[in-house]
Amino acid sequence: MFSSKVLKVIPLIAVMGLCSCATRPDKIAASDLPQDKYRTYECTMLDTELKNAQTELAAVTKKQNSAANTDAWLLLLSVVPVSKVTGDYEKEVANWKGEVNAIETEKQKKKCA
Repeated sequence: MFSSKVLKVIPLIAVMGLCSCATRPDKIAASDLPQDKYRTYECTMLDTELKNAQTELAAVTKKQNSAANTDAWLLLLSVVPVSKVTGDYEKEVANWKGEVNAIETEKQKKKCA
């Protein structure tokens, strides 16, 4: 049987491991970008930039979800989440969310269709 010391340490280790897992993309806030970044763009250019930003956001969101899923599975097998060794994509997700927000804001200001 497990000793009482081991039983006390297991929850602590589990909590420490959970705190360091890769963040789910839906929990990542968008980066703040200068609101005038896209001011000179016409609506067609904004549409193109928005599609590109959404594509990039989808790609890094997929990578971040993969990192979070890998961490969750490997946490069951060990204590150290892999993303702490291999890295995650939290900063990139935040940046692309910020880009999408900035473009959408400019489109609204210009009343683009």
